[in-house]
Amino acid sequence: MTFLTIFTAPKPFTNPHINLIQHNALAAWTRLADVEVILIGDEPGIPEAASDLRADFSTP
Repeated sequence: MTFLTIFTAPKPFTNPHINLIQHNALAAWTRLADVEVILIGDEPGIPEAASDLRADFSTP
């Protein structure tokens, strides 16, 4: 059972610095116990980040 669900709409993963910051945050969230992370949006890089980090993905 999921205790917490985190919904987030990240910025595009096109800027290397923003990419690093967002990837680190998402990776930390996915390592928490009983947490589901859902990425929302159609910005570049979101589907790939969701796949890499085993997070769910939804487009608006």
